[in-house]
Amino acid sequence: MNFWEVTLKQKELSHMQALAEEWRRRDHQREALIKKKEMEYNLLEEQLQKTLSDLEKREKALAHAETETQRLQRELRAEHEFSLRELQDGGRRLREDCAHQVELERSKVRQIEDLLAQQRQQVNTADASCDRDLWPFKGTSRRGLVTLGSRGHEVTRLMSILSNPLVLKRGVKRFSGNPVRS
Repeated sequence: MNFWEVTLKQKELSHMQALAEEWRRRDHQREALIKKKEMEYNLLEEQLQKTLSDLEKREKALAHAETETQRLQRELRAEHEFSLRELQDGGRRLREDCAHQVELERSKVRQIEDLLAQQRQQVNTADASCDRDLWPFKGTSRRGLVTLGSRGHEVTRLMSILSNPLVLKRGVKRFSGNPVRS
């Protein structure tokens, strides 16, 4: 073996050692990079699992909230329909009561009108009777005329009472002793 071969072998050996050293260094870097990437991957995987778990919880909560909302909507709709029916029934009953009250008031007005007609008839009958009874006294003294004049005022006052139904009603109560139904 000559010097060149030895030198060449030494250079080859040193080159091989440098390449092996470079290979080991790069291998360590790759391993470190792989470990770093594995750690990052594991961390991301944990974050993804946590996010998925949170999403599942949110989805369940959302489904529960949606179910609860639908239940509340059904209850509110039922409550609204019940309230609406009650209001409609109340309005119907109120209309019926009002119609009944109006009918009662009309009946009272008819009774009062009938009573007024009877009173007018009685006044006319009494007036005719009075005229007939007073006919013989047409030529009497001044004192007799004053009496006839005061009776004329009484007749006028009674006619004005008969023309007003409320006054007539009070007058009938007072004179008859039996109160007229209201």
